[in-house]
Amino acid sequence: MIRSYENAFSFSAEEIGCVNPKVIAPMVIFTIPHVPWDLKPIPVPRAMLPKLIDLLKEKMRMGILEPSMAPYSSRWFTVPKKNGSLRFIQDLQPANSVTIRNVGTGFVIDDVVDEFAGRAIYSVGDLYSGYDQFQLAVESRDLTTIRTPLGLMRMCTLPQGATNSVAHMQNAMHKVLREFVPEITIPFLDDIPMKGCAAHEKDETLDDTGCRKFVSDHIRNVEKILNRLREVHLTLSGEKSRFGVPEILVVGHVCDSSGRRPNPVKVEAIARLADCRSTTEVRRFLGSCVFFRLSIPHYAHMAEPLYALLKKGKRFNWSQLQRDAMEKLKKVLQSPPVLRRLDYTCGRPVVVTVDTSPKAVGWAIGQDDATGIRFVARFGAKILAGRQRDYPQIAYIRSFNPELKHIAGKENVVADMLSRARYEGEEEMLQAAEEEDRREAWCQVSISEVLPFRDYLYSGKLRDIGLYLSSLEKREDWSDAEFKKIRQKAYGFLLREGYLWKRPKRRDGDFLRVVDDEDTKLELMKEFHDALWAGHRGVWATYMKLKERYWWKEDGALAEIILVLAASLAPYMMPLGLWGMKYLVLAREDLSNFVEGRALRMKSVEGICRFVLEDIVCRYGSVGSLRADRGDLNAEEARTFFRRYGVNLKLTIAMNPEGIGKSERGHPPIVHALVKACDGKFRQWPRLLPFALWADRSTHCTTTGYMPVELILGQKPIMPIEDNVLSWVSLPWEDGIDRETLLALRTRQLERREEDLADAQEKLKQARLKNKLRFDKTHRLRPKQIEVGDWVLVYDSSLENQHSTIRKFSRRWFGPYVVLAVHDNATYSLRELDGTTLRIATTGKRVKLFKRRNDTSSVHDFLDLEVGAAEDEDPEDEDAEEEDGSI
Repeated sequence: MIRSYENAFSFSAEEIGCVNPKVIAPMVIFTIPHVPWDLKPIPVPRAMLPKLIDLLKEKMRMGILEPSMAPYSSRWFTVPKKNGSLRFIQDLQPANSVTIRNVGTGFVIDDVVDEFAGRAIYSVGDLYSGYDQFQLAVESRDLTTIRTPLGLMRMCTLPQGATNSVAHMQNAMHKVLREFVPEITIPFLDDIPMKGCAAHEKDETLDDTGCRKFVSDHIRNVEKILNRLREVHLTLSGEKSRFGVPEILVVGHVCDSSGRRPNPVKVEAIARLADCRSTTEVRRFLGSCVFFRLSIPHYAHMAEPLYALLKKGKRFNWSQLQRDAMEKLKKVLQSPPVLRRLDYTCGRPVVVTVDTSPKAVGWAIGQDDATGIRFVARFGAKILAGRQRDYPQIAYIRSFNPELKHIAGKENVVADMLSRARYEGEEEMLQAAEEEDRREAWCQVSISEVLPFRDYLYSGKLRDIGLYLSSLEKREDWSDAEFKKIRQKAYGFLLREGYLWKRPKRRDGDFLRVVDDEDTKLELMKEFHDALWAGHRGVWATYMKLKERYWWKEDGALAEIILVLAASLAPYMMPLGLWGMKYLVLAREDLSNFVEGRALRMKSVEGICRFVLEDIVCRYGSVGSLRADRGDLNAEEARTFFRRYGVNLKLTIAMNPEGIGKSERGHPPIVHALVKACDGKFRQWPRLLPFALWADRSTHCTTTGYMPVELILGQKPIMPIEDNVLSWVSLPWEDGIDRETLLALRTRQLERREEDLADAQEKLKQARLKNKLRFDKTHRLRPKQIEVGDWVLVYDSSLENQHSTIRKFSRRWFGPYVVLAVHDNATYSLRELDGTTLRIATTGKRVKLFKRRNDTSSVHDFLDLEVGAAEDEDPEDEDAEEEDGSI
């Protein structure tokens, strides 16, 4: 076979191959913008100089090096090989720092080794100087330039140590041998292991040539590999390649007909390691052991003292505990068990034996062979964090529909060893034995018993999900496809107290009670809209209250039904109420929109101040500032009162009464709710005022998306209906909670309140900005900007509140005036037509453009002036180009 494919082998450097560039393109090193580097070369000992020059000349003859004129210069050096020759190594760290990393063909090493375990015959090929058989693109060669005794040289083939060399070579080998992967081989860089048939399937009958059939089949497979390598001009090392052997070395593991085990050479090197003196040496030792962890029973448990040294902030302290752990790992590696490959086609089940302890969990995966003897495929163990010990894994395990069997400890030796081991600080871990027993008892009940489920409240898919969650088992009338879909959807639900609950999308959100029957839906909608505490609010407000407590699929139908219930109301005036109450005073917090209110007999300064003192200051403390409209609070006694309690009173100005529009807009809904709740008995509104205030406080604000009471108290309120139709917060929770957990929950609630306040503040800011932009776009005072020199009229705003029949028909616009200056704050400086300047600037809301007629006599008539009174005016004004118009 070797003679037939001699072109696929190299026994010297002169016979080395070079891959066909049409099959595998040369590697291009893509880089980011950078400045060329020039590093000082490492000095070469004089005694080694002759051998070094011979090495460089040999690489030039092989086409590995070529002369360069590039502005780069990297370091390089040589190390001796086992046979005494020199190995050429280049320091490519500068080039790697500017290289863009490629995507390589990665795979799990354990899966590769597993494919070659338990085979009847093997072969292995090793590329002769594998990296040198793949070309480097011409445009990328300057990056590898080095200074040598023969001048500047650069690489023509893949440089070892380059960022993308491994990925390029692995991708190339997979492309070359793709049609034989994984049936015959799985290449790993320059190693090409080739596997025969499984050990238990080998056919030892002789063929026509007198060769056993499993051997001849393997030879034909090897010939296919050699033929493919010859086609692409790759060559194997004749010295390192082996064919038709009972065992081979695959990625650090010895594979033979019995299975796989760690490479004895590597194990011996690990066994010779001395005690660790730093965390770096600990990581080096653990890194070597992790490579063979599947062959080490209870690796995590034995290595736990060593991992403890690597914890952040922990001082390094090597003690007898770490020394014993290191020796245990060495001892297990020196006599490792042989691991065999699982057979998924034989029909025999895969057996997973698991056992837990207060500190860790251990497992072993195995299978029975044809004779009924169980073998091990791999071991595993994991140290559990404190919170992981409380994970409820029963539901997750049952979702796979496995067959659970209890095994006595003496028969479950492999996994049970971990639970019988002794642990440091074991007494402290077992102090909570009662709690562990209670949790274990709950798990046993959940396995053997069916959880209660009120299936008559649900239909369709929701009923199927509830039935599955109640037993975690497949029903006879479900097909495999249906059961798979039900199991997938069930992850979004929870079963408790016989009801289905929808899991929240946010980690800190509440579960939503799933409502599917029409009677409950109608009851909820009527209660959240018509009840006294609900306040007969609109569609959006009622829907938001329902949405954060209950869930059902038909959101569109929900909105339509609420729309029927929530009839619009016309504005109402406050009628005379019980106890002589005639007025309603309200105050709102700016961010949360939380409202306080009180019924008053008289609209007096004393009544308003008493309301602020008793209902605001005495409940929430002194407030920073209070904004109100001008009126009774403009009195001196009101100002004195607010100064006494440290309240900064801010009153709206006559020119901008809209300053408290936000509070004013929230008052009509409360009045509407009172009128609706009175049901014709309007004198009852003072008695129903607390219900209307609560309805407003518990209704979501459109700007922030939160309820005012939620932002003030940091907790969502429980509505009366939630006692009848249970929600997540009204479930009967156990109150036997330890103080540490209680403090943690309270801390989380306070933290969440700060997050909600920040979120509400940002939403309010964005909503106001959006409304401002919308208002500016749709409400323009004038189509044309007023400029200096324009004629304008000024509005007399003092007539707005006049009810006198003498003045209400008086002229409201005075002028015209001439604009002297336009200021940045939308105010104007004006002058009379005779040149007299007005003392006070006029706001833009009180000004409008005056369009003059061409003939000035009309202006004189309007002003009721003599012709001579305007002689001082500029005659050019008469010819100004303006459109005809009037006042």
